[in-house]
Amino acid sequence: MEFKELNTPLDIAEINTLKKILRHNLESHNVKISEIQIIDLKKTINKKDNEQTFRFKDLFNETIRITPRNPSQLNEIKNLETECMFLAKRYLSNQKNNHNAQAEHGLFGVSQHIIDIENFIYETSKTLKSVLIEGEDGCEKLTLATSIHFASLQSKQSIYELNCNKLNTYPDANNYLSKLTDIEAGTLYLKDIDILSEALQSKLNQIIKTLNGNIRIISSTNTDLLNLVENKRFNKELYNSINQLGIKLISLNSRKEDIPYILEMLTRKYGAGKTFSNASILLFKSYSWPKNDYELKNIVLKLIALSQNKTISLSDIERYAPHISSKKETLIDHKKLVRALINKDFYAFNDFHPSLRKALTFIAYNHEQDVNLQLLSDKSHISPSHLSFLFRSNFGISFKAIISQLRVEMIKRYFNENPKKSITESALDTGFGDLSHFEKTFKKFTGMTPRKYKLSIQNNHKNQNHK
Repeated sequence: MEFKELNTPLDIAEINTLKKILRHNLESHNVKISEIQIIDLKKTINKKDNEQTFRFKDLFNETIRITPRNPSQLNEIKNLETECMFLAKRYLSNQKNNHNAQAEHGLFGVSQHIIDIENFIYETSKTLKSVLIEGEDGCEKLTLATSIHFASLQSKQSIYELNCNKLNTYPDANNYLSKLTDIEAGTLYLKDIDILSEALQSKLNQIIKTLNGNIRIISSTNTDLLNLVENKRFNKELYNSINQLGIKLISLNSRKEDIPYILEMLTRKYGAGKTFSNASILLFKSYSWPKNDYELKNIVLKLIALSQNKTISLSDIERYAPHISSKKETLIDHKKLVRALINKDFYAFNDFHPSLRKALTFIAYNHEQDVNLQLLSDKSHISPSHLSFLFRSNFGISFKAIISQLRVEMIKRYFNENPKKSITESALDTGFGDLSHFEKTFKKFTGMTPRKYKLSIQNNHKNQNHK
């Protein structure tokens, strides 16, 4: 048994994913990306109409211009700039170290949890304090450990992995642990430290006390290590040594908004031009993923390898991953979404991306207006392409289709509440400017023409009056 030396920085900051993370940071501050162009990696400050505008460039050639809405936002924007520049340096570092290595996929997405992880990496990069990573099996704890290493002062040194579970079975484990003192600098990653036997815990604790100060220790656990300490099943002194900084990774099931971005990254990296259909993405978001990121990656790579189609569809998933396909019934119900929009039940949108929530709220109040993608993106503080992606990845249809369904449901209510009102007037009142388009849309969602539907309502009213 030998130490496994990891000289591969994991590609957590690939260009497109980093773009989404930074964009999400901007959106969370209620500011807007107003322009994209190529400039140098510098920041300039411009003054126009007595407004201070910050203008700086990130790694993927985007110019971000931010005009603070009030003086209190100045510090937030300066902090945001620091984070952006840090992420840019991380990407450059990864590119430099990754010239001859195959990178695994990292912790991708735009959920608040992913942003918190990026912030955690940023904070830990300033110190060599020990880090304890907790999380369920398959939560990419190794990915986070290597990301911390390559973002830190130790990035030019090696990272070493010690599998504590395998160490338990090693015939001369104590002498093997003594070899840790040969490491002069770098990062020591202790995988599954919660499984280490009590005798080896004591030995490891003694060894850690003698290690060079240029070594950072990162440990991972699948269980609550503090609970083990309280139940006297884990060495308390060792726990304190390895837990100077701590972070807990949540399950993939708790951050499903990240799944479309993970799929995009995996298909871009391994897919050879293949993509997933909108319905497939929705199905993936409905599945619970008990083995987290590890299971998702394995399923995706299997589908990429076995599917004969450029677009991986539900039929491919039914054939090659039937246990996921059995969850089809949990896909988002468009009727429930439309009902929530009509009733302005905004609590139903809580699990969606912040910008998607803003877009849905705007639609709920303004569906009778001429709503286009640019207007909606302006109101949501997000780029049109990203907003379109959010609609399709969450609902499987475009924002226009949702607005059409909403308008049809509203006009059905109009017919019930105002049976004497003309079809043309009702159509105009609900946002349909073209009568021909309205009739086609209405029939598409109801199976009958507006005239036939209205006659059925009038007949129902007559029958009720006769009773």
